[in-house]
Amino acid sequence: MPRTAVADTVAELCADQWGFVTTSQARANGVTPQQMKRLTDKGVLDRLHYGIYRMARLPHDPHQTQRLAWIALDPDTPAWKRLDEDVPTGVLSHRSAADLHGLGDIDADITEITATRRIRLTLPDLRIHTASLTHSEWVNVDGVPTTTALRTIGDLASSHLDGGHLATVVRDALEKGLTTAPATAATLSPHAFDYGHPLNDGAGFLSNLIAEAGISENVSDLANIYQVAQAPAGSLADLVSGHGSPHNAGVAAYFRDVYAPQTAELNKKMREALFGGPQMAATRSALQQALAPNADLLRSVQNALASTLEPPSTNLAQALNRIAAQTNSASESMTATRKAPEAPSADQPDSRPQSHEGAK
Repeated sequence: MPRTAVADTVAELCADQWGFVTTSQARANGVTPQQMKRLTDKGVLDRLHYGIYRMARLPHDPHQTQRLAWIALDPDTPAWKRLDEDVPTGVLSHRSAADLHGLGDIDADITEITATRRIRLTLPDLRIHTASLTHSEWVNVDGVPTTTALRTIGDLASSHLDGGHLATVVRDALEKGLTTAPATAATLSPHAFDYGHPLNDGAGFLSNLIAEAGISENVSDLANIYQVAQAPAGSLADLVSGHGSPHNAGVAAYFRDVYAPQTAELNKKMREALFGGPQMAATRSALQQALAPNADLLRSVQNALASTLEPPSTNLAQALNRIAAQTNSASESMTATRKAPEAPSADQPDSRPQSHEGAK
């Protein structure tokens, strides 16, 4: 292969995997190990490990150590092919995953990877865990396959990370909206006893971690709203209940009893409006149109929140107020063209509540 063709081939391989290329990948594309050595001698490539190189003079990569370890797991297969697999050959996990997600205040000086089969590498400061892994338990973080925040929390608890540092990881995951309180409690449940809680008391374990990390219940509630609203099922009662927060128990019961028949369709419209399209402008317009016919219901929701949340969930109320402002504007613009609702007949009384005493 001509010298210029060699350089072009290597550059193309590097371009799609963060500047990395392996001897095996180059050989599969017609570049010999001797030609790779010449490129290294000329300063075109930097040799990072046996058979693994990176293009020279590239900007600093804060995740270079993690990428190197991940590529070393399967040096024959290009990164883009591995990322298309249902479960790649190993994903960053434990402390490394927490670092990539930006969770907690823990050191990640050792690269940790979870693989579904036993793998041995000679790289320094590397720990490979062997465990089962499913497609739903990993995500792409800055191009690197990484365990989800929820799986990361479970892995760190399983490895007996001290409670103080685990609390900061849980706090950040909830505040970033990467998980929900119920899912986190379920993940923590098998480890509760090891941390001094009753057997399988995931809820109590989570409450203790939240108290230790200092996260507010309002932040936890908002994280739950964002996640649950995207789920196939759920109700406004679930969204505002705080999933066990005592100060929201009354309003949760009120929504279940009074609004259950109506909120299913409203939830559907809210999910479609909020998460159905990639453009924020289109999302805002869809939200206004979807909720306009439900303006009265949304006002009742706000009134219920205002009268039943003790202490008031300020962030939650503000979020609903912003939605209501858009909804009311759209609703008023439709009034002139929409037929006024008929008064309820004698055998079909108005079902809207006249007060919210039952929620208290």
